Amino acid sequence: RFERGAISLDGIKLTFQLDTDGTPIGTCQYAIKDSNRLVEEYMLLANMQVAKKIASGFPHHALLRKHPSPHQRRMRQFMEFCTDVGYGEIDGSSSKSLNASIKEARARGTLITKESTTTTTPATIPSSTSSSSSAKQSTKKTTKRQRPASDLPVLEADAASFGYVDQAIRLMSTRSMQLAKYFCTGKDSDEALWHHYALNVGHYTHFTSPIRRYADVIVHRLLQAAIEKDASSSSSSSSSSTLNAADDEAVERHILGAKKPAAGQQGPASSLLSYPNVGKVAEHCNEKKISAGNAQEASDKIYLCTLLRSRPALTDAIVLGTGPRGFIVCILPAFGMEVRVYIEDQPLAAGFCYYVSEYLLL
Repeated sequence: RFERGAISLDGIKLTFQLDTDGTPIGTCQYAIKDSNRLVEEYMLLANMQVAKKIASGFPHHALLRKHPSPHQRRMRQFMEFCTDVGYGEIDGSSSKSLNASIKEARARGTLITKESTTTTTPATIPSSTSSSSSAKQSTKKTTKRQRPASDLPVLEADAASFGYVDQAIRLMSTRSMQLAKYFCTGKDSDEALWHHYALNVGHYTHFTSPIRRYADVIVHRLLQAAIEKDASSSSSSSSSSTLNAADDEAVERHILGAKKPAAGQQGPASSLLSYPNVGKVAEHCNEKKISAGNAQEASDKIYLCTLLRSRPALTDAIVLGTGPRGFIVCILPAFGMEVRVYIEDQPLAAGFCYYVSEYLLL
């Protein structure tokens, strides 16, 4: 898949350990195992094949999912960032070239990181209480990195899997991407617009999770209608008009959930679900997916803030940029998140001053 031009945009996911009252007492990064990747590959293949099937069976009524090319401005910022900090040039002309150049940049950045830091323990806040001295003893440090004196436990990212530079590149490349969206093929008749940038495929949809996504339910009904359409086409020698009527009836039964009225009774006319209605379903699913993602992100932040309130910790950060009002934008590799830090709100020592450039805070 990656040889064909797909790009990985996986981020860091945190898991929390809870006490009997549901209060977070520890956190660590969710480990993605080979079994997870194997299941993902089969799910992606199933989604691609189903997308081709329903698009060919109902070219004006299929519910697919597209991923537009990256934001030009954000991609340009990402490319300038990698060049300015010495990670090399990024080729964003296609997903395949972007994936290859990001891979090279991550490898180059890891070498830069190793020259100035030493690999440390994975980012984990233990659920059991431990002394600050034992936390410090478990963390290897070199004289090249001078930390401020603190009694807080030190948390660092696992450089073997999610190093500092690797995290910065992952986050900025993901931030340059647009959101994938559901759409109706009848509304976007140009198949060039159906392309999924991250997967680098022409047809993609969501089919594998009907128990948690309504879009998958619609796709299941479309697939069943497409299968019945093929069956009626292969087993019947009827005229084209008769076959079209049978196709309409199959779609009506599976998409609308309607039954064909008995002879002499009034009922809905046998017709395909109109593409404006499929378009409305797509827009509704897009809105709900964004809302669900925002809710999940907010929930993670609430749990993390609750945890850090009772178990504060010291961790490293990477500065991504600066703002006009004395703030810096940085990521915390230990938690896989982006934060904004306002200098004026920090308890700085007397006589402290800082100089802000485009990427550095001194």
